[in-house]
Amino acid sequence: MRKKIISLSLTVLIIGGLLAAYLGMEARAAKEAAIAAEERLAELAIAPAMATTQIQRSPLELARAVFTTGNQSFTLEQGLDANLTMIWTHVDYPDLQLDSRLVQGMLQSALNFVTVSEVSEAVDNPQDFGIGSVEVELYFFDDESEVIRLGNMTPDRNSFYAMIEGDPALYLVTMATGRNLSLGLSDIIAREVSVINEFLIKYIYLHERDQLAIEFVFDGTEEEMFAMIDEFGATWLTMTQPFYGRDLNFTNFQSQILESFSMLEFVGDVVELFPENLAVFGLENAYLEFILEDALENRVHLIFGDQHDEQYHYMMFGDRPHVFLVDMWYIDNLFGVSPFGFIDRFVALVPVVEVDWIEIISPDRGNYEIIVNNYEDEAERQQVDPVINGQDVQDRAFRQFYQILLTFFYEYYLGEQDDDAFTQADVIIKYHKLTGDTLEVQFFNYDANFYAVRVYPEPVQFLTSRTSLDSVFNTLPRVLAGEFDR
Repeated sequence: MRKKIISLSLTVLIIGGLLAAYLGMEARAAKEAAIAAEERLAELAIAPAMATTQIQRSPLELARAVFTTGNQSFTLEQGLDANLTMIWTHVDYPDLQLDSRLVQGMLQSALNFVTVSEVSEAVDNPQDFGIGSVEVELYFFDDESEVIRLGNMTPDRNSFYAMIEGDPALYLVTMATGRNLSLGLSDIIAREVSVINEFLIKYIYLHERDQLAIEFVFDGTEEEMFAMIDEFGATWLTMTQPFYGRDLNFTNFQSQILESFSMLEFVGDVVELFPENLAVFGLENAYLEFILEDALENRVHLIFGDQHDEQYHYMMFGDRPHVFLVDMWYIDNLFGVSPFGFIDRFVALVPVVEVDWIEIISPDRGNYEIIVNNYEDEAERQQVDPVINGQDVQDRAFRQFYQILLTFFYEYYLGEQDDDAFTQADVIIKYHKLTGDTLEVQFFNYDANFYAVRVYPEPVQFLTSRTSLDSVFNTLPRVLAGEFDR
């Protein structure tokens, strides 16, 4: 009985061992087959078998090319620009601005179509390799044509499968060729931002929604502009709105706007090529419009809509219908800009060496006549012998007082005011210049903290602090009393 049990156990062990061995062999065989398959695919994908030029035609021979990706298709046709240079335009939208570099890359890949290896002399089901997901049709002036069909990327992601109409073979092409031929219309829309020479800027316009428009122009003829560029290497701009006649503080404009904006070379992806409703993107009533022009006729015109997310804004070029995305990093400084940020806020900045005499007129606080008496001493250094209300005062004491006259700043913008509300000035300061011109500044009581102020005959638009004017009337008696003498 015991022998039977032992015999049976041995039989079970033997059968189990054979089964395990068999299963192990099967597993190893399957693994080896899988490895062999992967190696074969890799070999097919990267094998340096002789690269073969399948199509080689000149761009001059090509009449048009049709590119189809999925269910989207567009046609490019050959044409000439105003300089009789060959260009490629969209057949339905000839004014569409395309990225010429990308277009040339697409056409170069198609017209000089090179395969890096042959996968198979023929395939029964091209769809298994994704063939037809991208199709390029080339039509030549000699009535010949070629059709290239691309498929999927290879498993190693180093190549694309491809076939040519009339040839049953399956080929591999490089990643560069596959990517070039797979570009859609949105991919080749021009997204480059024009480069502006910041020292030759002749026009600036910045208008944020519900805020004051800011505009600077070169106030002169084109001949004067180029003469200034020849002499100083830059232009000089004057504000036309919201405050007429104020000079641009270029250092502020450069640091606040140009340092980050000048690095914006390309905008982001196309969101919609031909939007039917700009309001969806906040572009119907633009969030912000920005224009720069330079003396070399370079122009940037960008229109910004609402935020797409925390990183991007919707935007358009002023001369194109497409909606793009743009990174906030480049444009963040354009938002929330104060017009005071780009101008000197002095109400009247008149150097003492340009002044002959000054009148300060106030029915309530007294009148003063200040004769400057400018002259140059033997060392040719500008000196003054000031006389205030007939009394000689020291040069040093007078200059200390004159600094106070330069501290009137525009503090707040009131907007255009009714002139009838400001007919009787509380204080008038007149600077009579050596040239014979007179600059008149008028102050009107506004509230306990501010005067409304204007440089006559400009309208009243600003407020200035009462503190500076109070300092003028507090300091003059002290100057006459000799408190600042040394």
